[in-house]
Amino acid sequence: MKTTVKNNQEMIEKSVKYDYTYSNHSKKRSSQRGINDETIQLALCYGKEFFKQGLIFIAVQTKLVPDYISGSLKKKLKNLVIVLAGDSDELITCYKTSNSVKYITKKTQIHY
Repeated sequence: MKTTVKNNQEMIEKSVKYDYTYSNHSKKRSSQRGINDETIQLALCYGKEFFKQGLIFIAVQTKLVPDYISGSLKKKLKNLVIVLAGDSDELITCYKTSNSVKYITKKTQIHY
């Protein structure tokens, strides 16, 4: 999938390696948390991947987001975590948390 974001008269293109579908839970949660499709696609582009518990966690840190992304989009991306199923193309949930990388790296490898 390719995502294109219009940002201050510039076109930003970066290929995303995930083709995903939304679970019912992720649709509900992203709507409740004000996280739209554009923000999710940017998170998939610029987030850092962690493979834990059979899932793919993508955590966005502001230092990983390029300078040409507008401040309002950076604010939406700050501390965002996207959770994808490891064995399918389903987006399970998305949420915001501070210290996301620290929290994700401390998760155990075993999935109960």
